[in-house]
Amino acid sequence: SGQDANSINANPVFVNTTAGSENLQLINGSPCIGTGLNGVNMGAYPGQVIVVPIITNVVATQITYNRMVITWTTDLSSTSQVEYGLTTSYGSITTLDPATVTSHSVEVTGLTKNTLYHFRVKSQAGGGSTQNSGDFTVITILPSPTSVVIS
Repeated sequence: SGQDANSINANPVFVNTTAGSENLQLINGSPCIGTGLNGVNMGAYPGQVIVVPIITNVVATQITYNRMVITWTTDLSSTSQVEYGLTTSYGSITTLDPATVTSHSVEVTGLTKNTLYHFRVKSQAGGGSTQNSGDFTVITILPSPTSVVIS
């Protein structure tokens, strides 16, 4: 109402536009966190920005009778961990790899042959919330038969 495209319709308790539309400042006493000296530094609004990685391309590879490797990608550098088990309650979890990467690879060992496993991957970026993938399933294979030499 009566403002052009370069104006901001803001409560003057929050913003001082006298510095120009491209240089906004908080007014002293505004209810923002870390407003800085005389409102010069905007700081953070009440609440918290939660950084959550987006998990894609989850794949089970190198599947044998007792191990598998789970790979996935994230849009943000983040940690790597896999939960797995016989149901969607999982029950087992790999050791957290704290290295922050976007291409993840976790080996899961100690599996039972010819068994259906459920798994999901977990990643955390920048101390934010942990993001879990959806549920995936894989069946371990039977071991190769041992060769017997008959003489």
